[in-house]
Amino acid sequence: MGAFAAHTGQNTGPTTQATAPATRAPSSSFSTGPFHACGINTGGAVACWGRNRYGNATPPLGAALTQVSAGYNHTCGIKMDKTVTCWGLNSSGEATPPRRATFIQVSAGYDHTCGIKMDKTVTCWGAADFKQLVAPSGDAFAQVNASYHYACGLKMDKTVACWGGDNVGQATPATGPFAQVSAGYDHACGLRTDGSVTCWGANDYGQLNPPRGATFTQIGAGYYHTCGIKMDKTVTCWGLNSSGDLTPPRGATFTQVSTGESHTCGIKTDGSVACWGANDFGQLNPPRGVSLAVSHR
Repeated sequence: MGAFAAHTGQNTGPTTQATAPATRAPSSSFSTGPFHACGINTGGAVACWGRNRYGNATPPLGAALTQVSAGYNHTCGIKMDKTVTCWGLNSSGEATPPRRATFIQVSAGYDHTCGIKMDKTVTCWGAADFKQLVAPSGDAFAQVNASYHYACGLKMDKTVACWGGDNVGQATPATGPFAQVSAGYDHACGLRTDGSVTCWGANDYGQLNPPRGATFTQIGAGYYHTCGIKMDKTVTCWGLNSSGDLTPPRGATFTQVSTGESHTCGIKTDGSVACWGANDFGQLNPPRGVSLAVSHR
């Protein structure tokens, strides 16, 4: 993990006429971390691939989950009884969720994890060195996204709140309304209700600059790049292209996209998984025959 970048900024993609996306979180069945990814297949089982240094890509045997989230070196998921289970590195308690608590959504970050409880409030656990566990008290959330020393969440009133490390403006969101938020390494992006994208934080590689005039149905912010699904279901990406990060399969159509450090994976409209970018840990190679169940909330 490199040092934080030094540049800040905010960029808003221009608004065009399009079908407004509903307030929603990305598909609960699929998540890409910096170097590994996990998904819930059509049979209900969890499959993970990529770097497995701490067992983060080895889900519990027989695990049946309704949602999964891949972090840096740990992974968390929601079980059928709505409690959370985590596996992988637990050096700061990031893989130790609150006992007996039940959740609607969970998001694994670098060394902390956040979840939305049944009453729609957010609770976080793990490292607290940047106050990344101090979510707004009492606010109701529709989505939460934990990242590197900070987290952002979409509130029920369609505004975004962020907390934790804010040295380059990554935890200082733009004003809403938004339909989705995605927190990357030191930048974050929000999908507005009109389909346009606004980003904030570091902009060293143009990761805050969506294509002019483009509108989207879902977005994913990675380390130094961002990707989004356009209205025609194709994916476009912007930012650093060190390993082909910005080059999705030509002509392919997608229902979800999820970004890692220098790679991206997406669920195609036929349910299969396609990945592109760096492959130094096998993060582009989902298990043969994997087809993921897509469920939007």
